[in-house]
Amino acid sequence: MRDNRSWNPNTKYGRRKNRERAARNYRNASPKEKAELDSMGCIAGIILFIIAAVVILAKAAINQK
Repeated sequence: MRDNRSWNPNTKYGRRKNRERAARNYRNASPKEKAELDSMGCIAGIILFIIAAVVILAKAAINQK
């Protein structure tokens, strides 16, 4: 079976296959690549937290007026 087949990502089967491929790629990655992926995830989490905090603070400021 071909490993690089692209599945339709809009189906349950395609999402599962893409998730399995991503997990397999992460397991087979070198420690340096894993550290890079983990740091990108951490940075994305921090950015989302900052955006949420700004939205909440802006909403509170609007409601105070």
